[in-house]
Amino acid sequence: TGSIKALHLVATLMGTAWGRYQSLYFNHRHLSPTSNGLLRSVGLGAKLLAGPTWGFLSDWTGRPALLLVTSTVMCALCLECLRHEEGFESLVLLAGIKAIRSASNGVSTLVDIITVGAVQAMGNTREGYGNQRLWAGAVSYTHLTLPTKRIV
Repeated sequence: TGSIKALHLVATLMGTAWGRYQSLYFNHRHLSPTSNGLLRSVGLGAKLLAGPTWGFLSDWTGRPALLLVTSTVMCALCLECLRHEEGFESLVLLAGIKAIRSASNGVSTLVDIITVGAVQAMGNTREGYGNQRLWAGAVSYTHLTLPTKRIV
């Protein structure tokens, strides 16, 4: 449906700027390549554990939409911390903020859960999961990366 495709589009837009260009931001903040790589590793490690955790929370609460809002707000708060010099006072503090931000990012997991629920509710139609998910992969990401690069 159109609303699920729009949700994938917005979710992809949220992740495109930070996911693709965070290294440039950290370079701009004068972090060494080693520190930049360490932060990327910390974030990816936290995200590896976060996906199943957000899925469990969705199953447990039965409220993936509320969790999606919670995840989005938590990510925004962490990114706000990275806008201020205090967030860069120590690498340990910065790694902590990065780990919390990555762990709080359940957006892709939760959007997929919402998509599966919507597809199941629609019944047997041509608008299957793959058709909906296409908007997050090929269409959204491809068309949002270049404009985001120009803005960044």
